[in-house]
Amino acid sequence: YSPVRVINLDEKSDVQNASIDIKNVAPNPFNYRFSVTYNLETAGEVQVMLINMNGQAIFSEKIEAAAGLNYYDYTDEKNIPFGNYIITLVSGNKKVSKKIIKSIN
Repeated sequence: YSPVRVINLDEKSDVQNASIDIKNVAPNPFNYRFSVTYNLETAGEVQVMLINMNGQAIFSEKIEAAAGLNYYDYTDEKNIPFGNYIITLVSGNKKVSKKIIKSIN
C-alpha cells in the first residue's frame, strides 16, 4: 500500500483554485431569512445557490467577495415551501455546501 497523493492536472490561476469554506449558516432552521458566514482565500466572484432536494437550483446569485471573512444574507422573497435545502457557494472550481431547513413557522 502507498500513501494517497493529489495530482492537479489543471494549470489554472490561483483565483480559480481559491479555497472557500462555510463557517456558519444561521438560523437553521429558518423562517424567512438566514445568513451565511464564509471564508474566501482570494477575493473574487462567488456564486450563491439554494438547491432543493430534487437537485434543482431555486435561487442563484453571483456576488463579489473580498478575501477573508464574508457574509451573505438570504431573504425568502419567493416564499419557498418548508423542507430541506442545500446552500452552495462556488468560487472558481471550488464548491462547498451545507444543509439548511426551512421551518413551517
